[in-house]
Amino acid sequence: MGKVWVTVAAFFLLLGLNAYALEISVGVNYSDLDLSGKVKSDGTEIDLEDDLGIGDDEPTGLSLRLDGGRHHLWFNFASIEFSGSKIINRQFTFRNKTYAVSSLVDSKLEYDLYQLQYHYDLINIGEIFELSPLFKVSLYDAEVRIKSSTYDESYKETLPLPTLGLLGRLNLSEYIDFYAQVSGIGYSGDTYIEYKTAVILRPIQYSNLEIGYKAMDVDYSDDDNLIDIKNSGFFALVNFTYAF
Repeated sequence: MGKVWVTVAAFFLLLGLNAYALEISVGVNYSDLDLSGKVKSDGTEIDLEDDLGIGDDEPTGLSLRLDGGRHHLWFNFASIEFSGSKIINRQFTFRNKTYAVSSLVDSKLEYDLYQLQYHYDLINIGEIFELSPLFKVSLYDAEVRIKSSTYDESYKETLPLPTLGLLGRLNLSEYIDFYAQVSGIGYSGDTYIEYKTAVILRPIQYSNLEIGYKAMDVDYSDDDNLIDIKNSGFFALVNFTYAF
């Protein structure tokens, strides 16, 4: 996977250099995410909110963006952790261990999310509106851990998620843009859908601020395991750009 990403990035960089118009942006992002969903591993389905009391998270992350003419490559990384503590009101089984009613459990859902996205401005109307097909690969490296006075069990899953989608962008002025995108994949009953929308503000040269809303829905299962997780919320991203 790493070699593929490096190859794609190098190819895109050459395209940009050949066009004599390459911009490199480095950014830091902040999100305020709400969580819902269910998990299962060698046992019963467990509701993250109702059964475990897992709450929300406010992660930060990093981004890198390369823009060369109509070609655009984005890389994003975030490490996200949702946690909770609750006296459970029903018995459930996780990793072949049964957690009894009235047990105090500490639980955690954490994942590292690596995302690489390429999109091409197929339609460009007067430098005002752009419509771009996109290809995105998300690497979702997740772990669920449930701990009581008796048991301490965890379940890990790494999901490579290639998706296709569309991005639309409206250039309102020299200082303000608006964009929205959606991408997803579905196979063998499993699905991954992601969408976001944002306003881009450019108050000063060589920097911009994105403020928007995003959501992600992962639904993966096999005979013994289930990850059905939804998170959504507002985000802000500050970019610093160098053009040459």
